Amino acid sequence: MGAFFTNVQLRTSGIDKSSLTDRITNYLAQLNAEAGYIKVDEETEADKSVIVSLSEDLAWMSIYDEETEDQDIKKLNKLASGLSKEFKTTALSILVNDSDAVYIGVNIDGELKDSIYNRAIELDFDKNMPSIWSEILVNI
Repeated sequence: MGAFFTNVQLRTSGIDKSSLTDRITNYLAQLNAEAGYIKVDEETEADKSVIVSLSEDLAWMSIYDEETEDQDIKKLNKLASGLSKEFKTTALSILVNDSDAVYIGVNIDGELKDSIYNRAIELDFDKNMPSIWSEILVNI
């Protein structure tokens, strides 16, 4: 059996880091409250968990929302799009299904600009927009 996971990678370079974790945590808490979730102190009481983690170089923040583990690409893109709009940046939505299906979407300022899914009926990299993806690549 392969791996199944989802996450959102939020580009944080260029964003003031002083209160970023608090701002993202507050934004996610607001989204979850609107969805009917109540914040609890004990993990055993929780219906779901959300993990927020900054990269060491502070260029990206990872958001792991257990609710997206149902492998619903639309739900995952909604989260990524909302984060990218709220923080005026780029967010990648990433889904791996059974270690052989991979989906990656790039959301910029709240809009899904392009995506690649290796299980699409017709995978045609010529239709994708390399210039959109080049925005997230780092020059070394």
